[in-house]
Amino acid sequence: MNIIVPPTESAPDGGGSTGSLDHPGETPGPPPPERRRRRQTILTAVAGVVILAVTALLITIAGRGDSTSPAAASPPPSPSPSPSVPGAVADLEAQARPFEVTLRWGAPSAGATADTYGVYRDGTLLENLEAGSSTFVDTTVLPEQEYEYLVRTLSKGVSSEDATVDVETPAAPLALARVAGTYDIRARTTSRSGYDDYPDQQTRAWSLKPRCKEGTCDVVWRDLAGKDQPIRLSRKGPSYRGSGSSRTFALCQGVPATSSVDVALTVEKAKVVKGRWIATRLTGTLHHAESAQLGCGTSSIDLAVRAIRVG
Repeated sequence: MNIIVPPTESAPDGGGSTGSLDHPGETPGPPPPERRRRRQTILTAVAGVVILAVTALLITIAGRGDSTSPAAASPPPSPSPSPSVPGAVADLEAQARPFEVTLRWGAPSAGATADTYGVYRDGTLLENLEAGSSTFVDTTVLPEQEYEYLVRTLSKGVSSEDATVDVETPAAPLALARVAGTYDIRARTTSRSGYDDYPDQQTRAWSLKPRCKEGTCDVVWRDLAGKDQPIRLSRKGPSYRGSGSSRTFALCQGVPATSSVDVALTVEKAKVVKGRWIATRLTGTLHHAESAQLGCGTSSIDLAVRAIRVG
């Protein structure tokens, strides 16, 4: 078979150059002016979006204030919470004795856990007790005194409300009164023999000095009108008794005679004096007798005495 190739058509005469053919399948592009117009449209849209975003950002910053100020940069720190307050002890009560007060209480029913309990008397701290304590014994009190006790719960340095109780101590037994000091004596004659003259009543001054530094014990008796040797009085409960000799109570022809002396005293009243339970009044007897001496016969006197403490 013979293939016939069709003859190529010549461009029409016109004196112009021959037009170029496009590659088969390629879409012809827009002319250059159209392409520029499309690019400018896209750029304009992008610029508008950027301007809107920047404007919104500036408005937000202006509403919040100056972003460089410390207050705007970070909020102020929150105040740290105050420690929890412990609860007060419950049912505080006191039991009083002449020289002792016992406090009892229950644990707080609310509030922070207790670390310690502070025990105060008349505003003075006596002791800090560990948590869990429920009693305290005060052995530094005196009879017939009024006291106010306070128990305060402490937790991490924070105090509870105060629990308080008032108490009055009772009088102590007279047997526990300390006999000490100078006593004025009122003496009354109850019997006599061998004397030509002897007063029915007389006043004297006695010194009663304890043989111990504290509490009750034997005492040394001395009549302050003379320079006799002291007589030791032995203590038995509230009573004191002793014997000795004296040259104070009798005269024979103007010369002091030697007398045998018996002294018996009992405490009748006491009170607190300078922080001690002191005997302030005693009653008793004094008997003195003289044997025949210096040309005088025997004699004797019995006196009822009342002693009042003066110092």
